[in-house]
Amino acid sequence: MRHALGLTEEQQKKLGHLKVHVEQRRMDLVAAAERQALDQNSDAYRSLAADNERFRRIKEAEISATSNRRIGISCRYGPMAAGLT
Repeated sequence: MRHALGLTEEQQKKLGHLKVHVEQRRMDLVAAAERQALDQNSDAYRSLAADNERFRRIKEAEISATSNRRIGISCRYGPMAAGLT
C-alpha cells in the first residue's frame, strides 16, 4: 500500500516509527488508566484515547503530505483520503 501511495523510503520509515510511537502511547495510556483505576469505558479515558488517535492522524498527514503533493493527491480530507488509516 505504501508503494502505491508513492511514499519515499524515508516516509515509509517515518510511518513505521510513528506506528511504534503510537502503540507506545496507547500502552502508556492503558498502564496509566490501570494505575489510576480509570475505567476504559469512561469519558475521561475515551477522551485521552481520542487525543492519541488525533495525534496519529496529524502525524500521518504530515508525513504523507510531501508525497501527496508530489503525486497530486489532495490532502483535503486528511489521511483517510489517502488511505492511511
